[in-house]
Amino acid sequence: MGQNSHTKHSASTIGPVPMSGRERPAGLPGPVSAAAASARADPAEDRVSALSQVSGVLGSQWGDEGKVKLVDVLAPRFDIVARCQGGANAGHTIYNSEGKKFALHLVPSGILHEGTLCVVGNRAVIHVPGFFEEIDGLQSNGVSCDGRILVSDRAHLLFDLHQVVDGLREAELENSFIGTTKRGIGPCYSSKVTRNGLRVCDLRNMDTFGDKLDVLFKDAALRFQGFEYSKSMLKQEVERYKRFAERLEPFIADTVHVLNESIQQKKKILVEGGQATMLDIDFGTYPFVTSSSPSAGGICTGLGIAPRVIGDLIGVVKAYTSRVGFGPFPTELFGEEGDRLRKAGMEFGTATGRPRRCGWLDIVALKYCCQINGFSSLNLTKLDVLSDLAEIKVGVSYNKTDGQKLQSFPGDLDTLEQVQVNYEVLPGWQSDISSVRSYDELPQAARRYVERIEELVGVPVHYIGVGPGRDALIYKSSGLTSEAKPETELQRDIVGSTIGTPRRLGGELSSGAEREAREAAASTSEAATARTEERSSSERARARGVHELERSPQPRPGASLPPLRAAKRVVLVRHGQSTWNAEGRIQGSSDVSVLTPKGESQAETSRQMLLSDSFDACFTSPLARSRRTAEIIWEGRGDDLIPDSDLREIDLYSFQGLLKHEGKERYGVVYRQWQKNAANFSIDGHCPVRELWDRAQSCWERILAHEGKSVLVVAHNAVNQALVATSLGLGVEYFRVLLQSNCGVSVLDFTPKTGGGPPNVCLNRSNQTPNSPVAAGSSGGRKASKRIILACQGTTLSSSEISLGGMGYAPLNMLGTIQSQKTAELLLDLKVNSIICSPQVASVDTSTAICEVQEAADCLGADCVPRYVEMKNLLELEIDDAFQAKQKSFGQSGWMDSMEYKTLERLWTQSKDAWQVLLNELPDDSESDRVVVAVGHPAIHLALICRCLDLPMEYMSSFHLDDGSISVIDFPDGPKGRGVVRCTNYTAHLGRWSIPITRPTENDEVLTFLKVTFSVLMYSILQRHTLVNILH
Repeated sequence: MGQNSHTKHSASTIGPVPMSGRERPAGLPGPVSAAAASARADPAEDRVSALSQVSGVLGSQWGDEGKVKLVDVLAPRFDIVARCQGGANAGHTIYNSEGKKFALHLVPSGILHEGTLCVVGNRAVIHVPGFFEEIDGLQSNGVSCDGRILVSDRAHLLFDLHQVVDGLREAELENSFIGTTKRGIGPCYSSKVTRNGLRVCDLRNMDTFGDKLDVLFKDAALRFQGFEYSKSMLKQEVERYKRFAERLEPFIADTVHVLNESIQQKKKILVEGGQATMLDIDFGTYPFVTSSSPSAGGICTGLGIAPRVIGDLIGVVKAYTSRVGFGPFPTELFGEEGDRLRKAGMEFGTATGRPRRCGWLDIVALKYCCQINGFSSLNLTKLDVLSDLAEIKVGVSYNKTDGQKLQSFPGDLDTLEQVQVNYEVLPGWQSDISSVRSYDELPQAARRYVERIEELVGVPVHYIGVGPGRDALIYKSSGLTSEAKPETELQRDIVGSTIGTPRRLGGELSSGAEREAREAAASTSEAATARTEERSSSERARARGVHELERSPQPRPGASLPPLRAAKRVVLVRHGQSTWNAEGRIQGSSDVSVLTPKGESQAETSRQMLLSDSFDACFTSPLARSRRTAEIIWEGRGDDLIPDSDLREIDLYSFQGLLKHEGKERYGVVYRQWQKNAANFSIDGHCPVRELWDRAQSCWERILAHEGKSVLVVAHNAVNQALVATSLGLGVEYFRVLLQSNCGVSVLDFTPKTGGGPPNVCLNRSNQTPNSPVAAGSSGGRKASKRIILACQGTTLSSSEISLGGMGYAPLNMLGTIQSQKTAELLLDLKVNSIICSPQVASVDTSTAICEVQEAADCLGADCVPRYVEMKNLLELEIDDAFQAKQKSFGQSGWMDSMEYKTLERLWTQSKDAWQVLLNELPDDSESDRVVVAVGHPAIHLALICRCLDLPMEYMSSFHLDDGSISVIDFPDGPKGRGVVRCTNYTAHLGRWSIPITRPTENDEVLTFLKVTFSVLMYSILQRHTLVNILH
């Protein structure tokens, strides 16, 4: 490649371009002015018009590159968009011209353009219920599908049994998981290869369909012990597919004939690839691959067209690298670097919701993909995600462990796992490029990054994505580079590798460092342009997939929520007990059960609890049990209820209506997955928890858009969990971690951020129930015999009232003494085994009150014998005086901003050790019951809650705790299992001394103080005589 042979190029934006002789697809932008067209549209239209009659868009990494967006842009210039392989494991996210989001899995992305025919080829596998659900979703959003989708009669059918087998197969592999989507894709292709699969054309012969399906069922039952099969199951499935056959018939076609006839008629065909080349069954990182051929060869075998008719192939590559599931990933980033890239790119799978592993761009893998596919150009996506980085690394070559350079991408997994990656480090541009629509307007460093990729790979970049929208696509004209620099200049721009090289200081190199960098570049170009970064053995183990990939990364609370202009409070309430709750039936989104008399009573208690609170609106689920609860709570408030179908309970499909033991008996492995691994649970082709999380996110957009300052939401257990979790930026793995009991109240506060952006979010309290939160019961359906209760000390004297040294010596004031007694009375219903408290005076006084009431249980009629409680001081629960001094402002929005970072860090470090001490107090065995009460300042308890939920320190400001409150955490799986948060900031036991649900104004606080002053003064007479002392 000549260093000085590159000419300066022009650039423009590309968007959907109208086809000559065809009507503009509905929903696309209208025509632009002549001036705008000459300045902007012509180069883009020339590039798109020049594409071959049969062109393809293929992934060139491990999937999730953003192929669908380019397909969406190009589709108006093509008559047919075709899928050639894969199934519903290919998740495509697409936005229409109005910004509405569509998540497609099997239907080709051209469906949003009227006049475009969509074809699903013979190498695809079809899960018919999922296919119809996708079509129903499109049509319900105004997208016509009638006569616009053809499914190959040669395509294989994917049954629910394939999905069950997929899970059983993964379970057999133990720590060698492939990391499939568990959509049944692999087992379906296995049935195809072993020649006992069923094809779409078999639906036209229902007389023999049952016999063929029987063979498939029997084969699965023989192969897997956990697979349950009976003749009744076969009969039900056959009857089900008889109904499907009738509906699917209009879609079935001989697509091989249709496509070849279209080619003869000079119609243009765009092939949309699913997954990507590095997941190809032959060329990918086997066995961590898909079961089909997402590379160029799969176009011919998947559609039945000849290789000679295929023209331009566009490879889609992310500006960095990501992959979902297990398998080798040479440039993977771990820890904060990986999390930062994942959060910026919102890297979660469309089909599965799983967090994607992220790393630097791998040129070795990209060149390998270009060789296999013969790409004519590249589409570089998500360039905007790198905008905040000061330096950007590119993996340019691999070395073996002995230092020898590898000449090609290795097929051997062990070799690939052990490679050492040589990186080039390029300067970042550190500016927002999401609104840039011309290549020449990109920062110089961004253009240099693009051009360096072109040079290293040898394929031109024609399209550059800078955001999710249709128009966020820059067109770059032909030529591998623009304004190309000599190699020595490129080397001088390289900042260095991660160790021992000069860095930019304040955006510029210091003079000494700059001299050093230039001398190093002049002396040896290889030393300046490539650095070897060896990864540790522990990181290699992670890359091989030894550790679980269940957890989602932790974005900041509210990160995906719309900005607010004013503060807003949202109060969530679960419905009262229903008839199916009482019977132990699985309700899901069914609308059969109604409130029991107990449920009506619970709703009335919640009404009384919220009676003095002012609400501007009430959203409710349309299901009867929730709506009736809302009617009781909302009685007399005037305004109509606002039903929202997305607030319905989780959709559980075939489970709904079954008694729990029936679900276990009938569904076996599938039901166990629902119980043990709900986040990844799938049934009837659906992932219910992931679907629920999407619905909750949609709900927040409408709830927060309401003009009211205080909004009531009455819904269900699972959906309320999802609302709390999504507001805090928590993923599906937090399902069943934040308990929501019948008529439990949870309160979320949203405050605008200075300078705009998503709001601050604080969970003020969760699951404030009509019944005692310490009553015996279960957590998420599991026995709760081991429990940690975080009891906040009562209110203390202010610093002006303390004659001793620091705030740590501050005793309880009169109100704090009342609060400690109220907490002691609440815990009397529970046998406390040990109390761990801070050595600070207020905590010790609160602990003493609890201990004395516990030990007087026999006198108070709560137990037949005295209880013995072990009380210990724990230094790690002690807090800095700075927290004590904050008093009333503590826990309010933005409180962490006023604290010194070192003070917060010290508290956070203490909390790790303190949490471990508390866990050590709980026995490992499954039989023993034990209750541990930790008493301390709200600040340390906020940190402990974050430790329990495995959240970073920054999340401390996302929870609120009042003096005298309690938070309850159950451990149904023992101390080594995950904690289930039964409630946080519970204050109902404080009675008139509790904090009301709505925020009091300063005047309200004064009035409240005046109302209780007399009672407090009277109570102070008894301050030195606790309830137990009086009894004695």
